Amino acid sequence: MEATAKAGLARTLDRATTVVAVLMSIYHLVACNINLFQAGQHINLHILFALVIVFLQAIKIKEGRPTWQGWCMIGLLAASIAVCVYIHFNYTNFMTALGAQPFDKVFSGVCILLIVLIATQRTWGWVIPVISVIALLYGYFGPYLPGPLFHGGLSFSRLITYVTTNFDGIYGMLASVSANTIILFTIFGGMMDAFGAIGAIMNVAMSASTKIRSGGAQVAVLSSGLIGSITGSVAANITLTGAVSIPLMKKRGYPAEFAAACEAAASTGGAILPPVMNAAAFIIASWTGIPYITLVFVGITPALLYYGGIALSVYIKACKLGDEKVRDETLTAFHSAFLNLLVFIIPVILLVVLMVMGESAQKSLFLAICCLALVGLIQQFVMREEKPLHAFVKKLLAGFENGGRTVASIAVVMACMGVVVQMMTATGLSSKISQFALAIAGDNLLILVLLGVLLFIIALPVKKEDPAATDTGTDITEQYNAGILTSSGQQNVAQQDTVYVGTQAVTAGSMEEYAAYLEEKLKKMLESVRGVGEVEVMITLESSEERIVEKDMTAERSQTEEQDSAGGTRTVSSSNTGYQTVYQEGSQGSPFVVKTITPKVEGVLVVAEGAGKGNMTGEITQVVQALFGVEAHKVKVLEK
Repeated sequence: MEATAKAGLARTLDRATTVVAVLMSIYHLVACNINLFQAGQHINLHILFALVIVFLQAIKIKEGRPTWQGWCMIGLLAASIAVCVYIHFNYTNFMTALGAQPFDKVFSGVCILLIVLIATQRTWGWVIPVISVIALLYGYFGPYLPGPLFHGGLSFSRLITYVTTNFDGIYGMLASVSANTIILFTIFGGMMDAFGAIGAIMNVAMSASTKIRSGGAQVAVLSSGLIGSITGSVAANITLTGAVSIPLMKKRGYPAEFAAACEAAASTGGAILPPVMNAAAFIIASWTGIPYITLVFVGITPALLYYGGIALSVYIKACKLGDEKVRDETLTAFHSAFLNLLVFIIPVILLVVLMVMGESAQKSLFLAICCLALVGLIQQFVMREEKPLHAFVKKLLAGFENGGRTVASIAVVMACMGVVVQMMTATGLSSKISQFALAIAGDNLLILVLLGVLLFIIALPVKKEDPAATDTGTDITEQYNAGILTSSGQQNVAQQDTVYVGTQAVTAGSMEEYAAYLEEKLKKMLESVRGVGEVEVMITLESSEERIVEKDMTAERSQTEEQDSAGGTRTVSSSNTGYQTVYQEGSQGSPFVVKTITPKVEGVLVVAEGAGKGNMTGEITQVVQALFGVEAHKVKVLEK
């Protein structure tokens, strides 16, 4: 009952997040054409949507109810709504009170600042929030600092309002880029994924890889480049391509370290590959006034050189390992895969053409999204779906959901980094850093570039992954930490949990029972996912569990003196080392086990009702790969 309650509450929170993400995307699509609110109000609503999504995803559940941390997230969620709504309706008063600092303006600023800092920490870790706090402290204690760090300083009230309710800092240029441009790119990428463009890209990459040497690793290079040029997100790139490319490279004989490094390098390069590139491109365009399309054309050459270098490195490695051309008849033919992808190239071409013609990024993206929606609608009728309109609406909403969820974490970190930018501007620190860098570099442009790269690396945010945020059931890792499961996957004798397979109760003891236990857990997890329906699961294990016993090392040393024929003496040393198994006290010949290695999953068969709907087969495959670490070719998903 507790597991059911936990799963039910988790589904409710996930559905609430989905609704908010969809509403966020719809609002921004409307707002990019119609000025519903003033600029500051629009950014405030953008941040509100992002905060709600972040805190909904951060609510942790235990025993069917939120934990104390979960209740804290619920409180922050309520506070976010209250503060942002208050700021929205008092926008005019706050804007006209630039000289005075009324209490409600300062208090609202303190609240939104703390909320944004916490939300950024929940999604990106401590680095950016700590830097923001240091920037605020620098702004306040400036009059007490020595030498070049000295500045006039800001009072507490002016400091807070300067980065919040004066609609700079948190509501400044970085947040504006997120609210007006980045959100549209994430919607575009989310829709491409929902309508199957990402899957088509992977098919093209997989099909092309069979025709060239080093193809097993070139899949990562080609697919990451193509997907990165659409999503502009490193994290999304690794998630979408790594589940396929890394197991494929390991299967072809590449070391695991090389496979991971290749995927990481290729996915990172997607952030600099036109036409989408990364959020940094939009920030540069806003700061410098250079048209975005100009940055796109300038960025083509270095991006191609980057991927050319990776492809060459992969080829050299393949030659050393003997990775030859391999034909895999199970893969889609290249021309067929390319034709499936061709329909999705039309919106991308339209996007590039519009920006070349001088249209704004917002208008170009809106029209490209409309074109993509039309292509997706036609696709449903061509594929002869049973309910084409229903399937189209479902995929469209899934695209909106992906866009909203993706931009939420970007929006909060943009708002938090806005505090740093504002403080650097207000205190004059940015000009001091520029002068310092110029003094060091002199006329050497290379040194100046390297200093800029160093500062970028130092401030680069890394998204924090929270496995518990998406947990919809009892996690096996949690059971292990709680002592319910042992390291072998068996349940602790003192806390055995009975699992029902059909009408038969079993415990996770023997190898067969352990497989049944995993099958039941996977079945419950998949059936809790919307659209999967009823599920039957079969899991085969590669081998039985392996136990490592404790052994004592014994060493014997001896020395003997011998007299040689010349009358001299010599000392001869000898040693003998051995190992002896350690047995438990009071047991009848039972060895002391220090480690038990869990049986490895060899193959997984999933028969699901919803396997034939959309990209559900691929989603189920990715879930199984993530849980058990098996290669894609060892997972088979069939329609029930």
